[in-house]
Formats: sequence, structure tokens, C-alpha cells
Amino acid sequence: MRGFMKYIYFILTLFAIYGVGVKAQSSPLCLNEYDLAFHGTFTQYSPKVDHASIKETANFRSVQLNNIAHSLCDTGNDGVELADLTIYTQEISIEAGSTFTFYTSESAATDGLIAGRIDKPSEYTLRSGSNLVYIRVDLAGIYRDVVQLELKLLRQPVIAIADTLKMCENSTKRVSAGLGYNSYTWSTGATNVSQTTLTAPGDYWVTVTKDHGDIICSFTKYFTVQVANAATIKSVIIKEWEEDKNSVEVVLSKESIGDYDYAIDGIHYQKENVFTGLTPGVYTIYVHETKGCGNTSEEVYIFNYPKYFTPNGDGINDVWHIKYAAYEPKMAVEVYDRNGKLITKFANNESWDGTFKGEPLPADDYWFVITRANGRKYNGHFSLIR
Repeated sequence: MRGFMKYIYFILTLFAIYGVGVKAQSSPLCLNEYDLAFHGTFTQYSPKVDHASIKETANFRSVQLNNIAHSLCDTGNDGVELADLTIYTQEISIEAGSTFTFYTSESAATDGLIAGRIDKPSEYTLRSGSNLVYIRVDLAGIYRDVVQLELKLLRQPVIAIADTLKMCENSTKRVSAGLGYNSYTWSTGATNVSQTTLTAPGDYWVTVTKDHGDIICSFTKYFTVQVANAATIKSVIIKEWEEDKNSVEVVLSKESIGDYDYAIDGIHYQKENVFTGLTPGVYTIYVHETKGCGNTSEEVYIFNYPKYFTPNGDGINDVWHIKYAAYEPKMAVEVYDRNGKLITKFANNESWDGTFKGEPLPADDYWFVITRANGRKYNGHFSLIR
């Protein structure tokens, strides 16, 4: 049907340009493609018809224009890409002066419809996969043919290398750009290998290509390699002297370079370096470098004291002492009465039985001062109950 319509357009063109009519030898009502092709005769209405021009026009309409197909790389792999459709008209072999109009469907291109016409062919949006565009070709305002343009949008190579990599101290780092590409070029000078070994921290890049036949898509990944090491614990800040609201904060030295997780039981790790809701006791802080560059641990103690004691000889709460103080050998404790009189002083592993020079003291509130091994002091009070 499309060929028949093209022939009708050709006949009408002759009418318009050369004043030529068609006289069918068969019945005028049987004007079909067969009659026109094999039985039609040209009748001259003008005494000055240029038969060479008629022959040239007939040859013009008989040339079959080939469809065009190309591939493009999807920059950024976002599924869309802007393309300039006008550059592909250079591949259509036609006479000078031809004009091109772009459409989204073949029927719209053939009929020259406004609906379906692409108004900005130099900024046409392609989607992933195959995109079909139809180019209407006209010469001197006369329809010639429709050319199909297929543009395939292909994914760029994807390199699964993180922006920042960690290299353990005094070691190397093996980096892979992935398999399945046609070429590899590393900033280290290595080529045609999917993996390379880095021996020093710094900034690097790798370029890979994928050959799709009519186009080669490439991608370059830039990344940084940093040194990582086992953590060095500078200090542990302990907020204590509570029954169940104590906390521990781990402070690392500036020499600690890495990505660290923290645990207080060696099992349940977390990113935060603070642990809360702790009861008095002995804990081991663990610091783990997530890239395998080493682990560090340190034992800490959360102290507390009884809020009261009952020195009545029943074996329960008969003495007053600092809980877990045995883990801090240089700790010293002083006890005062409400008038500020020093009643007793004892070391970390000792306790007070509620007497002064061998005599029982009365039930009352008493105050204490604890001097830690680092020189820091803590004071509070408790009750002696009889």
C-alpha cells in the first residue's frame, strides 16, 4: 500500500510541475497500481514538455533510501540521554536542497502531520534500549521518502570501586575493576588486567571499555586509597557512682586512622564510641578496625559505693567500702563525720566497720572523699544504720 501511495504522489507531482495528465487505456474507474504501472500512457497537454525532466523526476522517486541505525552510550547510566538527530541526515544520500522533518511515528512522517512531529530534533531525549525516529525527506517542497532512524542507548561500564579505600599500614591493596570488559588502563601504568596491586596510599584511576560493535563505551573511575591501622585508645571517660546510669566514652588518639566499631562485650559492635546504662563492674572495651587492620582492647572499671551499711554483726552489709576498688591499687578513701572530723582512711582493698578507735559510732550520715590514681577526687555521703 505504501508503494502505491508513493506512485500516486509521483503522478500528482507530474500534474503540478509539467502539466502532464494520465490517460488509462483501461476503464477510468479501474485506476489501480497495475494499470498505472503497465497500461498507463502519458498525454501531453503542453506543446513544450521536457521529457528529460520527466525521466529525471521519475528516477528521483524510484531511489530507495536506506534506514539508519546507531548506538549511543548512556552517560551516567541514568536511562536518559540527549541526542542531536540532525547529524544523522548526513548519512541520507539525496540531492542538495533536501529538507528533513523528524517524527515519532512512520504514519505521521508519511502524512506530514503536526501531531507526532519532533519540534527540537537537536535536543531529543533517548531512553534505555531501542529508540525509533522517522525522518521525512522532501525536495523543493515535494515528498520524497521516510527514513527510519534507530538509536540504541547502551549502558556505560560500571566499576564497583568505592570512592575511598583503606590500606592497612605496611601492607598492599588489591583493587579490581571487574570482569567482562575489552580493555583496562590503570593510572599505575598497568594495562589489560582487571586487577592491580597498590603499594602506597594516594589518588588513582582506572578506565575500562566495552566494545558493542558500532560503538565503544568507556568509563573512568577515580578513587583514593588511605592508610588504616589498629586504634590506639587515648583515654576512657567514665561517668560512674550510679547503680545503673553509668557510662563509658572511648577516646582514640589522633594517630588512629581507620573505620572503627566499638563493643563492650566483644560481641555486639556499634559505631558509637559511648556506652550508657552500665552497672558497676569490670568491662573490656574492644575497638575493631572494619577493614581488618587490627583490634585494640582495654579493661575499665566502674566504681560505686553503698548508700548505707548496717554494722550489726549479722554478716550482711557489716562494712562500708568502694565496690571494685581492688582494681585500682592507688585509690585512697577518707571518711568524715558531719562536723568534718576525719574518722578513718583506708586503701583500695580495705573497708570501714563503723568504729572510731575501736568504739562503735552512732547511726548518722557520713561523708567520704575518694582520691583516684590519676589524682582526681570524688566525694559523696552514706548512712550508718544500727
